[in-house]
Amino acid sequence: MTTGGAKSLYLQVIAGVLLGIFLGVVWPTIAVEMQPFGDAFIKLVRMIIAPIVFVTVAVGIAKLSDAAEVGRIGLKAIILNPAVGLACEVESPAPFWHEPISSGFSCSPAG
Repeated sequence: MTTGGAKSLYLQVIAGVLLGIFLGVVWPTIAVEMQPFGDAFIKLVRMIIAPIVFVTVAVGIAKLSDAAEVGRIGLKAIILNPAVGLACEVESPAPFWHEPISSGFSCSPAG
């Protein structure tokens, strides 16, 4: 891929975001009708992330020529995976440990 193509794609994404904001402000009914396109885009992005990560890791491992280096990286992965998992498990109930900030206010969601 050339550098110009990457800049062009970047500019296209920025233009799409700005166009979406403009459409939502000027024609909100049309913007709501365009929601299936946004949902489809998000699903496509989610679908492509896993293969890209897998191929990136596989190519990175394939380029390693020293067996000791592969073992060292594998050991780090074996140690870090449970550590990150444990951190996520400890932090997931954290929002429930505290009283909500808005508990002292008497506001109705309807406004």
